[in-house]
Amino acid sequence: AVLVDVEYDVSTDGDTVGPTVYGHSAEATAMSVAAIGYEMTASPETFSSRGPGSLCWEQVEGTVPQPPITPCETATIDITATDGGANSFFGSHSAGAHRFFGTSAAAPHAAAVAAVLTEARPCRHVDELADALTAGASPIGAHGVDAVGAGLVDAVASLSALTDADGCVPTIAPIGDVTVFAGQPGASVAVTVGDRDDPASSLTTTATSADTSLLPDAALEIVGSGSGRTLTITAPPDTTGSVDVTVTVSDSDDREAAVTFTVSISEASVFVPSAPARYADSRDEATFDGRFRDTGPRASGSTWEIDIAGRGGVPRDAAAAVVNLTVVGGTGPGFATVHPCGDLPNASSLNYDLGAVEANEIVAALSPDGTICVFTLTQADVIVDLVGYVTAESPYRPLTPQRFADSRDEATIDGRFRSTGQRRSASTWEIDIAGRGPVPDDAAAVVANVTVTGGSDPGFATVYPCGEVPTASSLNYGPGVTRPNEVVAELSGRGTLCVFTLTAVDVIVDVIGYLPADPGIDSITPQRYADSRTEQTFDGTFRATGVRRGGTTWEIDVAGRGTVPDDATVAIANVTVIGRAGPGFATVYPCGEVPTASSLNYAGGAVRANEVVAQLSSRGTLCVFTLTDADVAVDIVGSA
Repeated sequence: AVLVDVEYDVSTDGDTVGPTVYGHSAEATAMSVAAIGYEMTASPETFSSRGPGSLCWEQVEGTVPQPPITPCETATIDITATDGGANSFFGSHSAGAHRFFGTSAAAPHAAAVAAVLTEARPCRHVDELADALTAGASPIGAHGVDAVGAGLVDAVASLSALTDADGCVPTIAPIGDVTVFAGQPGASVAVTVGDRDDPASSLTTTATSADTSLLPDAALEIVGSGSGRTLTITAPPDTTGSVDVTVTVSDSDDREAAVTFTVSISEASVFVPSAPARYADSRDEATFDGRFRDTGPRASGSTWEIDIAGRGGVPRDAAAAVVNLTVVGGTGPGFATVHPCGDLPNASSLNYDLGAVEANEIVAALSPDGTICVFTLTQADVIVDLVGYVTAESPYRPLTPQRFADSRDEATIDGRFRSTGQRRSASTWEIDIAGRGPVPDDAAAVVANVTVTGGSDPGFATVYPCGEVPTASSLNYGPGVTRPNEVVAELSGRGTLCVFTLTAVDVIVDVIGYLPADPGIDSITPQRYADSRTEQTFDGTFRATGVRRGGTTWEIDVAGRGTVPDDATVAIANVTVIGRAGPGFATVYPCGEVPTASSLNYAGGAVRANEVVAQLSSRGTLCVFTLTDADVAVDIVGSA
């Protein structure tokens, strides 16, 4: 009886009826719209829904009973809009036009007014817009809210009900935590801002440090004037630690928004390591950002220019990149040269044969545009994986590759150390490096690509700072094979490096960079840190494990062993794989998830070596993943 007295009335036809507001329009946050004819009569359409109605149970879902609503909710009409709008094809034909009637024709008219309010006052909450719609509505005859709600929607009056005293607050995208290196501009951070009221160019951005004794505000510089800006962080020399940095964006009315992130400052590093990431692949394979892929095999005698700086985590002002270059499926014997674009130098980064898969890790100087160029002598697919970079302030000095030695009758930069004939078995060639060409007299180490070719017997070569030959190898070769490997080689006190060859073979040395005295990297005489065979390691650990099974990872302790300090974050390692099963590849990475990248490729029975600049895990370890069964040997030649 209570519900009938309150919620039921008598229709114009004399029938006692109940409220008809239900379904979507009865939802608590929805606005229920009644319909009135376009002629603007004093009464709503007879079919228009009515209220109020008490909703005491959730809507039935199939035959499943629903819980009660406590307390009951009341659903009724909120506003009214016209129906019977003219159109060219739909609905009944009246007064020379097709007209669409019904509450489903009225509701879009109310929604259009709401859209106008949203465009005019874009930062107002939806509840404020709803209040403005009802506040601006015009009464309809003597009908109450049960039939017409607040009345006929009125766009002009509703807009007047919305003042613009409190406009939009600017927006700023979140910024992740950043690591920088002391004394180096190691981070260029993207700052993205916006405002619904004002153009992005009118916004002001500032960056402040929570600890100016560790990181002064002057070390934080934001450049740019649009929605995309760049924050450059330059930590002072000889500082380490962590500090919160806040970036604030404000508009002309001093409304502001801010984000805070943590900056970790580490000691200066020669190489900034990163987890391997694929930056280019001419095959139909993925790269980390979908760029520089699926070009098809690179044509004979062609050069591929690839963006490096500004992609992924590589800063725009990086001086060099540490990349693993792989060449696949050459149509004939050839070589590939990585260089900072411009003229092609007289040097090679790796050599390949018909159909072979060859890889070599190199520290490649970047062009002024932040790119590298890869030249291929014969048609082949090219893959580039990035494993680190060199900052503009790093002590490492990248060079355009230059030939410093060639035992064949080929040219060198100054005509010296050439045409000696094949190096004899078990012999050492001492080569002057410091003081030649662009390498200064006080250089402490060089990054060099060492190639052996034309040998008649299997063997290995070891690059070292002269003196006693260490128990380690820099590369392995077979009869008639041309094999390169890039090494970070400490120089002797005389500024020379030595190349030992087990069997007779020609030797080529291309220098691609150098490290000055006190370079921030600890070069050591190569030492064997791991060998799955029954061969010795320098301390007797990580040896004789047996063949590493396909699809498995070997985690090897590096930091805190031998001369590598406990806090080392980077190791320069020469990794050798002796294939025991089918073709495969090895990936050297800082443990965790295996990345989509390779460090070297091998075939069954083949011996392959590659020197890598490897980021260590937080435990001071490095991991070696092998796709198929293989023995693995790891020689450490430096750390940072």
